[in-house]
Amino acid sequence: MYRFARVAQLAGDPVKSTGWAVTITEKVNRISAVPVTLWTTVLSQPLGLVVWTASVDNVSEIETTDAKLMVDSGYLDLQAAGVGHIIPGSISDSLATVVFQTPGAAQGHFHCVAVTMAQIQPGQFRRGVELGVEFAQRANALTGLETSFATSVTGTMGTVSWTLIADSLDELQRGQDKLDTDESFVTLIDTEGAKAYSPGATVGYLRRLI
Repeated sequence: MYRFARVAQLAGDPVKSTGWAVTITEKVNRISAVPVTLWTTVLSQPLGLVVWTASVDNVSEIETTDAKLMVDSGYLDLQAAGVGHIIPGSISDSLATVVFQTPGAAQGHFHCVAVTMAQIQPGQFRRGVELGVEFAQRANALTGLETSFATSVTGTMGTVSWTLIADSLDELQRGQDKLDTDESFVTLIDTEGAKAYSPGATVGYLRRLI
């Protein structure tokens, strides 16, 4: 399975710009056979970041959706209106392969996620992927929350991400606290994780808008 993401930084009045993001997402979902979800950062940097995501079995599904959108006048009008709601140059696309996910992670019935992104060290790709799956599995066992692990297809080679999934920020934070205080999990990060991944991993919280 592939996960497509489009990221943009909203500008201007946050109510109007967020309203525009919601409206164009609703429009896409009326046209596309592939469900698209909309997220925004919460308690995380940068403020006003929105992320559109879609999960597909084949990249051609994204191409087919784009072709439908490019001939829909209503969508094109909304896209043109986005000029006033998005910071110029802030839009970027990415594609990742979902290497592992717990059964509930594929269902999409959740409202908050914590996304951890890291970079595999040169020469450590195999170990980085193996360890990435192990981290996701352990996180699921320790917290009871759904998890996933993905590797980049486009963008910087060796980029990986873990997603911890919850119904609320409180539930997400309780899960994160369990991970941070579990001795075996922290030890695995400090030993094996330090060898496989470069320093400077980032964590962001996102809340689902649609």
